[in-house]
This record gives sequence, C-alpha cells and structure tokens, in this order.
Amino acid sequence: YTEMKGLLESGRYGEALAFHCIHRNATAPSHFDSVAAIVNSCVDEVDISRFVLSAELSSVRVFKAKRSQLARFDDPMLVVFETDKGQLVDVELFLNAQYGYDVKGELICETGAISFGPTLNTEVRSAGVTATSLAADWRPRFAAAYRIQNQAWIDSISTGKPAGSSAWDGFVATTVTDAGVKSLKTGETVAIAYEKRPGLY
Repeated sequence: YTEMKGLLESGRYGEALAFHCIHRNATAPSHFDSVAAIVNSCVDEVDISRFVLSAELSSVRVFKAKRSQLARFDDPMLVVFETDKGQLVDVELFLNAQYGYDVKGELICETGAISFGPTLNTEVRSAGVTATSLAADWRPRFAAAYRIQNQAWIDSISTGKPAGSSAWDGFVATTVTDAGVKSLKTGETVAIAYEKRPGLY
C-alpha cells in the first residue's frame, strides 16, 4: 500500500478515480456475524483507502450478495464508499471463501492502473498445472509490513516525530464502520458525518 500510494503521488498516472479492494478469508471466526464483517474486516480497507487516496470517505452503501451455503451470516457482501474527492471505493468482503487468505487491490487512475495481489509463495509446475499456495490467514501476508510499521513507531520515540496512525484515525474508522452497519441494516446509502477534527491532529 505504501508503494501504491507513492506511485499515485508521483503524478505519472494522473489522479485516482476508483479503488477496487478484495478481502477474502478462508473461514470466518465462529463469533463473526454480518456486523463483525463490517467492523472487524472491512475496517482494514477503510484505513487503507483513506491512506492511499489521502481522502475521507463521505458515504457508504452495503450490498448483500447471494449468501454462501457455507456462511452463517451475509457473506459475501459488496461495500461501496464515495470519497470527498468523488472517487469510488468498492470492497468485496468474502469471509468464507474456503480456499485461503486473499487480499488484493487495484487503483484506477486517469492514465493507468496500479495493482497488487497476494504475496506469491514458491510456484510449482507439474502435470500441466502451475500452482502456488495461499496463506490460511493474514499473518504471512503482512508480517514484513508489521515489522516495518513497528520499527517506524520505535524510531518515532527517539526522534519525537509521530509515525503511523493516530487515535483520530481510529475514531474515523469507527465512525465509518458505524455508518456501514447502519447501511447493512437499512440497505440504504448512508452519509458519513464526522466530528470536528481536533487541532492536536
């Protein structure tokens, strides 16, 4: 995501117009329901889209797809946001996809597209098939990113310059997912209303 943001900010591909996100898990935890899918899974893409696009999310609508027979709640779902810059962000949530953890993103810009898929493990070619394995959960996919993030936080202590997300970012993510839950329950597009951002941030 940091590389994607850097490529966007380089200006080589024009402005970002839309952001497609895919968030699939092999299986959802037993305590998950439709609300948890929004506040515990889709919240990742809330943070990511704000970071990559340098924009705030202004509205949200949740669409329920035909429910998988292997799911205990509304799964999959499509969550569509609009940003304060007029961009669309769509998030496919499929938390009982069975085949593994699969997170992907594609940023649609004026003169190009910037995308990434899951980290590829060793590739095997045999019997006319090319295959690679997917992780069972998020840990292998983001292990290096978490190490970099944690080191940046440690470095920020010695320099006195904050790094990474703030408490305000957490508040915004909660505000957005609350609106997402309202849309989940009503089926309507919900405007996202924020409190005034404190000067501290």
